[in-house]
Amino acid sequence: MPDLTSKLGIKKPHGNEYVKREMFNENWDIIDENSASQSQLDTHESDTTVHITQQEREQWNETEANAKAYTDQLSDTMHFQRNCLILGNNDWTSLVYDTDMSKIAYDPEQQGGIVKDETAVLIRTRIPIDPESTYYARVKVKKLSGNGTFYCGAASLDSDFNAIMKDQATNYNYFAALAATPPVNNTMTYEGTIKGYNIENEADHHKFDPNAAYFDVVIVCNYLNDGTGTGQTLIESLEVYKAPNTLYVGDARVQTKKTIDFVVEGDANTYYPVVFEGVEFTENTRKHRLDIYRSYGWQAPSSWYPDSTNHFAGLNLIIDQMLIGWSGASYEMDVTIGQTFETTVADIICSRPDTSVVIVWMRGGGAAYQISSTSPNIKVEIYYDKYERNPRTDLPEYNTTYYPKTEVNDRLKISEDGISTGILTRFNSSANHYIGGGIRAPLKGNKVLTQADMGEWGFSPNKDFQYFGKNALAVKDLAVEEKLVINQNNDFSHGVEVEGTLTNNGDKVLTEGTLKIDSDGNLKFYNGQNWKTVRYY
Repeated sequence: MPDLTSKLGIKKPHGNEYVKREMFNENWDIIDENSASQSQLDTHESDTTVHITQQEREQWNETEANAKAYTDQLSDTMHFQRNCLILGNNDWTSLVYDTDMSKIAYDPEQQGGIVKDETAVLIRTRIPIDPESTYYARVKVKKLSGNGTFYCGAASLDSDFNAIMKDQATNYNYFAALAATPPVNNTMTYEGTIKGYNIENEADHHKFDPNAAYFDVVIVCNYLNDGTGTGQTLIESLEVYKAPNTLYVGDARVQTKKTIDFVVEGDANTYYPVVFEGVEFTENTRKHRLDIYRSYGWQAPSSWYPDSTNHFAGLNLIIDQMLIGWSGASYEMDVTIGQTFETTVADIICSRPDTSVVIVWMRGGGAAYQISSTSPNIKVEIYYDKYERNPRTDLPEYNTTYYPKTEVNDRLKISEDGISTGILTRFNSSANHYIGGGIRAPLKGNKVLTQADMGEWGFSPNKDFQYFGKNALAVKDLAVEEKLVINQNNDFSHGVEVEGTLTNNGDKVLTEGTLKIDSDGNLKFYNGQNWKTVRYY
């Protein structure tokens, strides 16, 4: 039986076979069926839809060459415009610019880049800045030798990748490490976040320079103020990336942090009720945080802190609150406040009669503030006339009205001499508070004394020690300062009895005897045996 060719299937007889005419004719028929005529070939070659012309080929080649030249031209500017940067055990020194390259080198044995002496290393990353997003950086460093501190942060760039240095946060914004001191031969990890923009007279290292469009990463090693920093620092790894939102770890669900900027107008020395609604958030009956902030250089009246032209007032107010009682939770409010230069908060309360609103009296005059909260429903409303809280319109007796204030709660005032400036103060609504237990045994702490523990004893608003609401001891007399007064204002009309020995610096003022006045008006004392008249000289 003949073999068949692989393409057309033409029969090839073996040497021991007879070639028949039928087989010979079949082969010619196969060839004829699979062959094109001359006219078919000419038609095919002239079909410009199937085949490109020489002119088209030249145009295509020219377009390809132009595209390659364009991408080659932009490769240097576009290659690093990403949302993240990850450097590890690889030679990344080719990304370094405007740096003395003799001071930095990749060391495969140490598995990282080694920076020598006092050197600033600029790394071309050109990450685009989205003012609504948070950027995170983490760097692992090991001090091999020498002295000096370590910095890591952002070098702000404009839209043409030129350096911007328009705020007051030094040349760069060191949001990941600021004057850190890694110990020799120990690997340390430093991390931090940056978001939004500073204004020109602001110095927040966790914000970019005004109008920045991109940023590079900057690292400063072995830094001393006088320029004499020496030694070697190993950069083991560096990560920079754009985070979707601020995340809080430890909850069963991820909580997104909502941020709102607001300005309190009105009078510069009046405190207006700023109402924060949506704090209860019934879908997640857990403790939530209100973080109210202003940098000291933010917009504010020029009359605030007149000693400076760009320092007005700073505020850090953190309110951790659980204001919904479902799921067996207990109501709680924990307040931490720190203020600088000027007082900005007059009072803080939870509204009546419900608990779905927190009211903070904040100073006006066009002052800028910012609120961040883990409650996604948070809202901010400012009331310049009055705020009427009435959750039950059918029950007008529940209505509570709140007005602006000009007086500040004594516990929130900053003294005029600046002594209390920057001091953190903490208030807590918990009836039972224990401190001093230590991190390994916090339940062994000592209970803080409360009014309930003191029973009928207490203190007046003037800090006088009281018993049953009457002044038992006064720290100051109303007229004479630094004088301890007993029975002030005749609160105890029957007098004050002293049992035992009354002394002054250890010397007896009165003996154990008893004083009395006889019928003749003479003052006498009893010496244990007889009554003796007190004589005057």
